[in-house]
Amino acid sequence: MTRKHRAAEAPRVAVAILDRGIDWRHADFRNADGSTRIAAIFDLTDKTGATAANNKYGVGTVYSRAQIDAALNGGPTLATRDAVGHGTATAGNCCGNGRASNGKYVGVAPESTLIIVKFTSDGAPAHDGQAAESAFYDASLFPKAVDFAVDKAKE
Repeated sequence: MTRKHRAAEAPRVAVAILDRGIDWRHADFRNADGSTRIAAIFDLTDKTGATAANNKYGVGTVYSRAQIDAALNGGPTLATRDAVGHGTATAGNCCGNGRASNGKYVGVAPESTLIIVKFTSDGAPAHDGQAAESAFYDASLFPKAVDFAVDKAKE
């Protein structure tokens, strides 16, 4: 196999971010057609989806790629967010494709698929029309966060 041939067959890369969530609307995490590059979001700070059919982990709330795309296209919005932007910045450094900056700021893996786990929050006061967010951290949930990321990467 020639070097040129290998380059044409780019490997599929998934990057898991365990942080404070993500701005799932951000242009850097969308494809050229506007669809999301995020395979799933697992929000451990929100217990409302713990018993949902798509959540075998029994904690948090899982948002699928289909739910994210539907929200991006005017469907029901997602309750998950990155209240202070830390998770979004981390994901951008790793996986931003530069769409929001016309290519000026591009991450290391700009074509990768993102797997997001909202694992912690420092809390945030109400701002920009958003409700306040309580601080959250539960180290005992780390194994479930990792299991989710591995499961989604295998998919």
